[in-house]
Amino acid sequence: MGIKKTFIKNTSFNIMSYAYLVIAAIISIPVLVHALGIRAFGFYTLVISLGPILSVFDFGISQATIRFLALPDYDEKKKVKVWQTSYFFFALAGAALFLIVLALFQFYFFRLPISGIVTNKIALMFVVATTIFFSHINTHFLTLPQSKSRYDIYSLNAFIAGSTNTWIAALAALILPSILLIASVRLAGVLFTLLTMWLYSRRHYAAVTIPRFHPEAWREMISFGVRSFAGRVFSALEAYGLNFVLASYIALQAVTYFSIPQSLIIKAAGGISMLTLSLFPLSTSLLTKDGIFKLKKLIIWLQASVLSLGLLAVGVIFVFGKPLLLLWLRNPDLVEQAYPILQILSLQLFLTSLTPMPTAVFESMNLPQIPSFFALLTVLVEVLFIALLLPRFGVNGVAYAISGGAAITVPIFLFIFFDRFRKYEKSLAA
Repeated sequence: MGIKKTFIKNTSFNIMSYAYLVIAAIISIPVLVHALGIRAFGFYTLVISLGPILSVFDFGISQATIRFLALPDYDEKKKVKVWQTSYFFFALAGAALFLIVLALFQFYFFRLPISGIVTNKIALMFVVATTIFFSHINTHFLTLPQSKSRYDIYSLNAFIAGSTNTWIAALAALILPSILLIASVRLAGVLFTLLTMWLYSRRHYAAVTIPRFHPEAWREMISFGVRSFAGRVFSALEAYGLNFVLASYIALQAVTYFSIPQSLIIKAAGGISMLTLSLFPLSTSLLTKDGIFKLKKLIIWLQASVLSLGLLAVGVIFVFGKPLLLLWLRNPDLVEQAYPILQILSLQLFLTSLTPMPTAVFESMNLPQIPSFFALLTVLVEVLFIALLLPRFGVNGVAYAISGGAAITVPIFLFIFFDRFRKYEKSLAA
């Protein structure tokens, strides 16, 4: 199968699974808000934010595993060592994160004004910690279908865990509006997904699907992974850490007001970036003298498509955003708070949707430190803006800070990418 056909096939699986997740989330969010209430939904959002934040604490090992398993000239025995070392690391890191979650509940979550929101505190704490543990191990198993470009298998994660995180959780909330019940449903989804990916992995590593530590493999993996690690941490903190700022300095209600429009922006940006998800590790195999022209054509086509979709998304927000929010949430007071935030964040949507493709190519070029640096720079600029704007504009000030940070750093990042890619292309031609 040709490069373009392979890319289109993999992208189609990504888009279908992501579209399913978006539709499921659109259905479930208003149900959860009405079932739990605005304060309880804010606390629930805060708790589930732990998942995406802590999932990035992998020191870039997941990306390194994908890269080494995908390299065509990499020795098969070395690939086995990479696979086993990855499993060992994620099991150990998952156990550490389990303990960290317990500490966060004891010293942060239980000190928030959650009287009347959560009754079974200890049970909730252990359910969430267990979910984080198994999610981290699942990250290891998800590297295999990505490295094999089996996005039909990889997409099962979206359909299984995505279902339990959205519409099944909403059904559970209608039966019993309990955050503990919803968290338990999410845990069941993670366990079922893990079982599915483990069964798939046995088709490739039936005799070696056990965690082992190989120092030589670890050195190669960490040397690549640690350079992309910082960027993923800061990106996750940017996306989900703000909920903790709002809960600590304003109120739990503010988390709901901000998280709903933010989730729409994240889903829209994620949908657009589905076009580029299949690019890594595909671009790794195209960074050759024979393949660079194909990669260049693919990059131009992708960025033009992403630019068009980003402009369309911003237009939809400003023209149809408010009536659609009213139709969706059926809560005029909530919409009055959320819609201005959605408008402000639309600039961030447009700009950040242009970054996944350069990031994937930088990682394929063994330059993950460049996206990491700009992720750090963006967060630092945003923190400065938040300190200036939060006291004056409240929740809206946080939205201004995020869009302002992207407006400064994204254009510089894109300029450096195209300059580096042009130089790399010339070096191959020499």
